[in-house]
Amino acid sequence: MAKNKYDPIKHSNRHTERDKRLFFLLFLVFGLVALLLIVFGIYIVIVDSGLWALLILFLVIAAPMIFFALAFYPRQREVVYSYELNDNGLYQHWEYTKTGKEKEIYTPFEDMDKVLIGHLPTRIPVHKGRDYFRFDARLILMYQGNYFVQDFYPMDDPNQWIDRFADAGIPIRYTNYDLFSAFITAYYIEVDFYEMESIPWDFTGDQLRLGEESHRNPFPKWISEEGEEKIKTVKEDIKVPKTRRAEKLTLWMLFVFAVFFGSVMMPGMPLDEDGVVSFGEALFTAIIINALIPFVFVYWRSYTKWYNPILYFIVVSIGNCLGLFIVSLFRDIPNLYGSIFIMNIFNLFLWATLLIFVKGIKFIGDYKRKHNL
Repeated sequence: MAKNKYDPIKHSNRHTERDKRLFFLLFLVFGLVALLLIVFGIYIVIVDSGLWALLILFLVIAAPMIFFALAFYPRQREVVYSYELNDNGLYQHWEYTKTGKEKEIYTPFEDMDKVLIGHLPTRIPVHKGRDYFRFDARLILMYQGNYFVQDFYPMDDPNQWIDRFADAGIPIRYTNYDLFSAFITAYYIEVDFYEMESIPWDFTGDQLRLGEESHRNPFPKWISEEGEEKIKTVKEDIKVPKTRRAEKLTLWMLFVFAVFFGSVMMPGMPLDEDGVVSFGEALFTAIIINALIPFVFVYWRSYTKWYNPILYFIVVSIGNCLGLFIVSLFRDIPNLYGSIFIMNIFNLFLWATLLIFVKGIKFIGDYKRKHNL
């Protein structure tokens, strides 16, 4: 128990009534914009059936509006967490709103092993300039093999916490390691913060450099080469299956759209004097959609297959031909299979170019971010 009396420090992530009203307002704004776009697009097509491309454009614009509306929907948190640090120790409470279950952990000062405090370099992005790091701080309370974490920012006073622990006789240690990267490491592999190198806290607060800024992160990472290899392996195990699922979904989307294009749009397109589909609004729209699907769902991911454009060419060609064949069973249509080949050769070039472009942008972005150029 602390020798002196302190005011309790409390925190809860429960939404306040003000937060709920703000979220509901944002939900209404984005939801109404999306609804108006969809309704207006349908109305335009009803008035003039030749403007279906405009409907697709409105649907594309409405999609992110729907996403933001759902994101801001004032739903109840699945887990409501709160804590209180008082003169007797630390009290933590979890409320699982879906199941109605609750969990409490009370940790008296006598059960606390030590406090580790160090740096939390926060990268601040700068538009059209070099990013910089703001030096925040992180406190790790270690008790019976468990951790409680509290972050401090320039407007905070870490001494409100440190003085309580010191008054209760808890050993307080300082580390110069980057605790931000250390916790990222802990996400992938097991990290024992009890073993992190540290020195006694000097109680001046100068060690933290709280609120200082720099274009470089001067704090070293606390990880071995073996740990780096483990993280790389774990990341692959996590990301590769996600990328493969996205690649399969993209193939299916391209195939479905290809069948639709070959059966609904392509038979009615005008032909040039050589019997090839003329380049017009409908063909341009199809090419853009074919390019956007892998661009949005696959190309920005890690561990993508280099031969994806070839797979897209095969799948879209099959889908187009299948759509044309189905239509030809019910009505006479010109032979458009040559047009399919020409169109998808162009698509292949576009897919490959976009893939190279995106991977190049990612490489440059990662390099600039790593070296903060």
